[in-house]
Amino acid sequence: MLLSVALVVVACSARSPTTSVAPVVASASGPTKGELTIYGAASLKSALKSLKAAYEAAVPGMTLTIATDSSATLRTQIEQGAPADIFLSADQKNPEALVEAGLTDGPALAFAGNTLTIIVPKVGPGTATATVLSPADL
Repeated sequence: MLLSVALVVVACSARSPTTSVAPVVASASGPTKGELTIYGAASLKSALKSLKAAYEAAVPGMTLTIATDSSATLRTQIEQGAPADIFLSADQKNPEALVEAGLTDGPALAFAGNTLTIIVPKVGPGTATATVLSPADL
């Protein structure tokens, strides 16, 4: 599912328009044959590995090449000409810099989010601690 969303919302390419690229035939459900090179934040490595196997099994003829590293490292590689069809960053700063540099086919779009959660120990069985934590405690 993550890849399907990413294919629709985040298209990044450092290739020039004259570069020869393996054909990708698009349909309402996404590309159906060809090859996609996906650069993903290191935090997505496990999810992308699982997704690659499932996607390639579900879409015969489609090959996914996945590279994971820090978002800043992947951004630098794209700026230096590395071919990426999709860039899944862990932040907004790096994809926005690629957009500003004219290295994308469209705007950077959010595909995921998170919420800060703090877990505290229980005082006793079934009861939560009454201690109020401050930012300094963290």
